Amino acid sequence: MRLIANFTRYLTVLSLFTVSTYGFCQDLKISGFGTVTMGSTLESDKSLGFYNDDVQFKPESLAGIQFYSDISNNTSATIQLTARGQNDFDAEIEWLYLTHIINRNWSVKVGKFRTPFYNFSESLDIGYSYHWIRPPQSVYIPLFNNMEGVNAMYRSVIGEVDSDLQMFYGTLHEQTPGGPVDIDFMAGFSWSLQKDWFSMRTSYFKSKVTIPPVFAGNVLALLPTESIPGSQAMPGPALPTVSMDVANAIIPQGDSATNAGIALKAEFDDWMVLGEYTINKVEDSVFTNPTGYYVSFVYFLGDFQPHFTYENFDTDPQFNILKLIDNNDPVKPLLEKAIGETDEDKKTYTLGVKYNLNSGTVLKLDYSYTDYKTELLDPIRPRVDAGVFSASVSFVF
Repeated sequence: MRLIANFTRYLTVLSLFTVSTYGFCQDLKISGFGTVTMGSTLESDKSLGFYNDDVQFKPESLAGIQFYSDISNNTSATIQLTARGQNDFDAEIEWLYLTHIINRNWSVKVGKFRTPFYNFSESLDIGYSYHWIRPPQSVYIPLFNNMEGVNAMYRSVIGEVDSDLQMFYGTLHEQTPGGPVDIDFMAGFSWSLQKDWFSMRTSYFKSKVTIPPVFAGNVLALLPTESIPGSQAMPGPALPTVSMDVANAIIPQGDSATNAGIALKAEFDDWMVLGEYTINKVEDSVFTNPTGYYVSFVYFLGDFQPHFTYENFDTDPQFNILKLIDNNDPVKPLLEKAIGETDEDKKTYTLGVKYNLNSGTVLKLDYSYTDYKTELLDPIRPRVDAGVFSASVSFVF
């Protein structure tokens, strides 16, 4: 009911906006999407990601609705509202942008829109568009998905190859469940090439970021409270803390970040093989600079798409921070242990099937097993070898 109430409120506002601007919004188009997902580890003593042995429907379920209208012959407006179960289904305006078509090759998008980072970034919420219940988490792990800025797109044909180049610049300041995310600037590009059965995509971007160190929860207990973004207080007994200089070297605050990725896809008569490889780095912080990749095999059997995916996630604990602390400082061995616990190297295996129920609805089942290099029984971010069974229904209209 809360979801319906939220959407009703936004629809009322949008309806009034549409009526008041009737002169240039007569061609309003409405589309939508949604996913209902259930998951469980089916093991009483293990949890993984959002799930434990209880069957849960809320964490990955979502719904969205998009409003699109031509303002003129070459300018359009787009608004998208999304309600997520992990946010208690509070509907939020996630996209709000204008698109202007300059000519047959160039177009420009201005406003708030999805960051064109990786192969499925722009359709991440539309479960109908891919075969997994959730895209591989070793690649699709960003703390943010949207940006506010400008995106210039150049579409062309190079010989017999379709080319789609996007160049973007923007910022982002928002509150996430893990804490505040502040991107002072973000600039980069993505380039997609396709010829017949083969396609590839490359991306690269630089940014200046302040992000919550949610990947290093045990390190937070050793930081002065005033150094932590949002001043999250850590539970437990008081421990020795590092100096402010060391804290500044730990927290990803106003630091330079680099992200890059490459994706390949080959489609045959009954098969599809696709994969991605990504690199993420934040300088001068405890960020573990992970690299992730996956390879996925899909077989098309009528309305069924059985698939198997292998993914790998490698991290690099930043022990170099310890050089800033005197050997006799009692906090040093505690920090060394906490940094060691940021090692999240893992492999994940997913076996599943997608079924096309009708032209707008798909059903999915899958089982994913994650194998950590080092298990950690941590109350904040436990890392244990476990599997998750999931089922979902995704739809578009």
